[in-house]
Amino acid sequence: MKPTTTIMPSSNKVLPDIAIIGAGHVGLTTAIVLAERGFRVRCLEIDPVKRSHIQSGQIPFAEEGMVSALESVIKSEHLSIHPSEWPCIGTSSLVFICVETPQGEEGQLDKGPILSALSMIGEGLKHHADWVDIVVRSTVPPGSTKGFIAKILEETSNKKVGEHFGLACNPEFLRDGQGLDDFRQADRIVVGSEVEQTVDHILSVYNSWDCAKLQVEPSEAELIKYMSNLSLTMMMTFANEWNRILLSLGENLSFSNVLEGMQLDHRWKAKQERLGLMDYLLPGPGFGGSCLPKDLNAIRQLAREHDVSTPMFDAIAASNSNQLEEACQWIESCLQKPLREQTILLLGISHKTNTSTLTQSPGVMIYKRLLADNCSVAAYDPNVGIETLKNMMNSPSKGLSFIPSLEGLKDYALSSADIVIMVHPTLSLNDCLPILRAKPSLLMFDLRGSWRNDITLPNYFSFFV
Repeated sequence: MKPTTTIMPSSNKVLPDIAIIGAGHVGLTTAIVLAERGFRVRCLEIDPVKRSHIQSGQIPFAEEGMVSALESVIKSEHLSIHPSEWPCIGTSSLVFICVETPQGEEGQLDKGPILSALSMIGEGLKHHADWVDIVVRSTVPPGSTKGFIAKILEETSNKKVGEHFGLACNPEFLRDGQGLDDFRQADRIVVGSEVEQTVDHILSVYNSWDCAKLQVEPSEAELIKYMSNLSLTMMMTFANEWNRILLSLGENLSFSNVLEGMQLDHRWKAKQERLGLMDYLLPGPGFGGSCLPKDLNAIRQLAREHDVSTPMFDAIAASNSNQLEEACQWIESCLQKPLREQTILLLGISHKTNTSTLTQSPGVMIYKRLLADNCSVAAYDPNVGIETLKNMMNSPSKGLSFIPSLEGLKDYALSSADIVIMVHPTLSLNDCLPILRAKPSLLMFDLRGSWRNDITLPNYFSFFV
């Protein structure tokens, strides 16, 4: 059954007003789903362009179903978007901090956005007589909520945590492109706070969620988020290295067959028909995105600051960096010549299917490598625009070409391309096969093995997985 975007009628009980700081992926997803549950949500966004787009029903990232969900909650007046100068607390008894926490140059947390949010909230607390609970939903390193976050809020408000306001960490577990479903059908709600009143308040907000609810210390809540993400990086790296071994044996071995045999062990079975951990044991060109690499590097940096050795985490980072080159070398071994000066059609620029996120995307990294090799490269990804790609590449690079439509892709493939590299599937097999049948000389390299088990495939497919 598809998740509904209908506003849930509230009972006679008056639901608290909620303020959300930041209208990025986490903030907007949180705001929409809470508004769907009947809460009055005010979302504050500092960027006037992003704010204007959201107010007109446009979202700054790709996610199926979010535009209609946004329009529904704005129309119902359960969600409103405001500039950051708007009173950040106002009538709200709950304030969720959902600003981005990007990675700094050395892997550490860039505190700029969250420091600005904390100063603004602290000033609001100073002039607010009633009790307010501040909820950190942004991903922050362990110790942050009880550390610098509490310190700044207390210093700017001249008030004390636990005496005048509550403070908690409530980490999000939202995937790019599937955040709405992940929040609507959450497997867990984690609340980290030392203030019992705050825990009760937050859990009352999540009363309609039918899932496990866990009360822990703030630092434990922060650790749960990082441990969750780093376990996924470990599994993906595990799969990638096993796939390297299979490729080295030179027998056209199927990773999916080996994986199927392993997962027949009942201990690997998922208990529900949703994405399970086994789905992360699938090789590819390496993991990217705005969360996993950042969180891995943040924990490595934290460990260095505390003189803790983390050889496994360091090895995961190194192995993931090498994976892209492994994929390119595999293509060259199949071609029996370098990729240099080839005309290439690249499918999939975002870091995975159904998202527009380009941060540390394997597709962007492959694009840059091919351009450095003087290849003529055209990219197709229906979730990414050319201006976004240019910004990510830092400049309108020579040779940078982006195909905006499926028809344009077909024309380029038939008229110009020598090679197709599919970083992840951005079109269906039914769309792809007519192109390959019309041009048998076109070589297709699939870095995720998306269609390997399809018996209709012709011989000119090569599978990295």
